Amino acid sequence: MKFSKTQWRKVYKQKRKALSAEERKALSQKIFVQLAQSDWVEKAQNIHIFISVEKLGEVSTQKFIQLLWVKGKSVFIPKVEGKSLITCEYTPETLMEMSRWGILEPKSPKIVSEKVIDLVITPLLICDKKGTRIGYGGGFYDGLFAKCKPDVLKVGVNYFSPINEIIPTYESDVLLDYLVTPEDIFGFK
Repeated sequence: MKFSKTQWRKVYKQKRKALSAEERKALSQKIFVQLAQSDWVEKAQNIHIFISVEKLGEVSTQKFIQLLWVKGKSVFIPKVEGKSLITCEYTPETLMEMSRWGILEPKSPKIVSEKVIDLVITPLLICDKKGTRIGYGGGFYDGLFAKCKPDVLKVGVNYFSPINEIIPTYESDVLLDYLVTPEDIFGFK
């Protein structure tokens, strides 16, 4: 069966919503245990990661962010600015506020160049076996990836394994390098 990206979004939003809060918490923990043990996190110094949105059922990131701080990593998070994302330094002292979209963002952001980022941990609804990701449809992360250095590592985190194929794809779609799920790590290089 061939679905459009809109149809895939609907299916995986429903699948995510069907998971209980306890299931999401347990699955998130499994994902971040795998990620924490990866060579990418060990090698990367500057890590860009999203602040998870509970009401959307996203993979929970806060405990992993705390681990990154303990490991001495520099952590950066996105902030929506117009129709794109800017990259902001995120420390335990960063004051946060709720955006109009219900996303926690830095109140007085210290903006940095995306060129310093070694690793981007990105949210998504689903991806395919080539690393094509489907997010929420705004193209925000494709735009972010375009501003990063060419060798930035792009890692998706998701409760679900990749599907066979997403059609159509577009020239502006940026492929993931890896997907981390509770049970496996999928490489697309």
